[in-house]
Amino acid sequence: MKPTNESNRSNNRNFSHAKRTAVNYRQGQSAMARLLQANAGSKPVIEEVPLGIPRTLRLIGDPNDQMPLLADIVQYGKRFKVNKDKIYTVRLGIHSDPNGYGAIPANSVGILAIPMEPAKEIQITALFSFEEIYPAVFGDSVILTSNHMMHLEYVHNSARLEPNNGLSGLNLGEDHVIRERNLLFICHRNLENELPQPNTTFTYDYITAQVKVKFDE
Repeated sequence: MKPTNESNRSNNRNFSHAKRTAVNYRQGQSAMARLLQANAGSKPVIEEVPLGIPRTLRLIGDPNDQMPLLADIVQYGKRFKVNKDKIYTVRLGIHSDPNGYGAIPANSVGILAIPMEPAKEIQITALFSFEEIYPAVFGDSVILTSNHMMHLEYVHNSARLEPNNGLSGLNLGEDHVIRERNLLFICHRNLENELPQPNTTFTYDYITAQVKVKFDE
């Protein structure tokens, strides 16, 4: 069957369109090459996001323990002097690369322990457990000090999980708070059901909370 005039016109239009597209593509390629050459020293459009685990992580205590403690020896147990009636934000976790993504996955267990009994030195401790470091747990702590006997009051609804890169975190409401004797625990276990939308990749580095310092004398 011979092609009709209409089919010939259609084929010619398609050929012309394909020819223009090819010419535009070649011109675009040349322009892109010139642009890449001009911006050779700038950052690429896409690049791998670093994780950046600190190199100062060490096992603390007996490595034969059932759950060995892994901690950043530069950060663990830092001491800070506090003042009466001041509110402090405590941020404990993994001090990872601020240009990367969080080091702790959503399917983790995290516990922040805040002593409530009076003392001149109060150590707040955070522990994290996740598959990549099992059976070890990661720990971080801070010691608040004063010349006076003091106790801490947790600021309600101040607990959050935060990445080190400044992106938005996840609030931990009062249902994550457990009071037991002279300790207050802020806990989470597998955050998959608490993420704002399905198929979200959520990672974090810190658990944060605010405490108010009250002097007892």
